[in-house]
Amino acid sequence: MPNPTPQRNRGRGRPRGAQNKPKAGGAMQSKKQFVRQRQGVVETKSRTHEEIRSTGGVDPISDPTTFTPINYTSACTFLHPTSFLSFNQGLDEMDLIGLTAFVKAIKMKLNLRLPYGASAIKRPFNLYLVHGTCQAPNFTGNTTPTAPAATRANIQKHIEDKVTDYFNEREDKLRFIPKTGVTVDIQGYKKMLNDKNTAWLAEAEGSAPYKKSINWQMNKKVKYEKGYPQANIQGATLH
Repeated sequence: MPNPTPQRNRGRGRPRGAQNKPKAGGAMQSKKQFVRQRQGVVETKSRTHEEIRSTGGVDPISDPTTFTPINYTSACTFLHPTSFLSFNQGLDEMDLIGLTAFVKAIKMKLNLRLPYGASAIKRPFNLYLVHGTCQAPNFTGNTTPTAPAATRANIQKHIEDKVTDYFNEREDKLRFIPKTGVTVDIQGYKKMLNDKNTAWLAEAEGSAPYKKSINWQMNKKVKYEKGYPQANIQGATLH
């Protein structure tokens, strides 16, 4: 009697003809392919800080051509991607049609100018450029502020509080920090200054600034909620 043909084990509960599980990274590759295939049938929008800048009203946007001084009272100086934090709902090029947007990437360019004269730093120090994401605020009708009354400044304060708490918890090297409940995701950690032995000085006024750029690789759908109307924007603003 001939030996029976050995059957390949499909795994419990798998139907006949089921294919093997995809390799690691297959889902991400399929997502990228889907994004490329739909580019020809969807409208692609882009927004920049200078295009949405406003100078008055409840929540003005700062001039992107002016330098933001380093905060000496805190270890962190925040530079927010303002063009991503809020949208106006409408049909213009920079407006959002519905309540969701598929965000491909966010890019920020910045110049770091050396202090000079009486403000020159005469002691060595370390300066890092850190970027990432944090958990979105959960504004409701019972929170302070409420969801309809939330402004861009409230969003920025939420981000600053989350990031400050994240680094303060890691200041104590002997503390055990649980991996669960972490609400901050660091995507980049660059050291801007690598000379520990000499002070970082600017020899003369008007020295060329250091040019840096950072990128957030998103590739995800972001949902916005209606908030308080911002400066020079008609109607409700989406955060």
